[in-house]
Amino acid sequence: MHRHSLIILCLALLSACSGQAVRDAGMEHVVVAQQRQALHRQSLDATHAQLRQLAAQGDNKYLRYEKAKLLYTVALQEADWESNKQAQQLFEGLLEDKKFILPVYRHAELRAYYGSLYTLKGRDQPGWWWVNNLTPVGLIRIYAVRKGISHLDAAIELDALHPVARLIRANTYINLPEMFASRQQGNDDLLLLYSWLEGERDNSRYQTILQDQTFRLSAYTSIAAAYEQQGDRVMAMRVYTKITHIAPASLEAQLASSIVEQLKAQAREKSL
Repeated sequence: MHRHSLIILCLALLSACSGQAVRDAGMEHVVVAQQRQALHRQSLDATHAQLRQLAAQGDNKYLRYEKAKLLYTVALQEADWESNKQAQQLFEGLLEDKKFILPVYRHAELRAYYGSLYTLKGRDQPGWWWVNNLTPVGLIRIYAVRKGISHLDAAIELDALHPVARLIRANTYINLPEMFASRQQGNDDLLLLYSWLEGERDNSRYQTILQDQTFRLSAYTSIAAAYEQQGDRVMAMRVYTKITHIAPASLEAQLASSIVEQLKAQAREKSL
């Protein structure tokens, strides 16, 4: 974090520096917003392309699982009710297949996706605002979220070491309304993930996932965003910087770099 020495500078120069810091922060904000949109579009385009590829590969339980996860992503990013319904049907069919969920690692991951999907049903209930919030429909939405929470917790009970299940629960819990009192648990999940990624705590069972580039980008992005939301600029910048080293040419790395510059500009503005 850069700090400017203002001991000998005159008041006019101090005002000029302060104005520049505000402008820098504003420009970085625009850049970050544009890069977020580009990353969002890239993710959605890739998801829809993978769905088309799966459709051409026939059908079996493993392909249905991959399709359900992709539909979950569409429901998450586009608040698409139809994708949510399709994903729920696929997940429920797979949960009934005892042979498919026999491996605990697969069962835990599946149940985490399914639970998070239920919370999206609460978020994305179609209809008018007043109907969803001022009538008994609101209770149905709360029920969906509560049911999702129960599945997410069950996933961790099945396999407390599963990084994907932890990440799904963390991201879901952090984004739920305060009334569900879930954010602290979400933050705790992210701290545990961070300790695994950094090798501070052992999770040798899932080193393949923890070393996977895509997972690391996703996990570090969630961890950095949590620190940023909590106002811990130092840790946020430290984690965002890690992202720039994982895949330097990626949109995730470009966005992380811009956020670091934005946080630096905000720190300069605050110090002036």
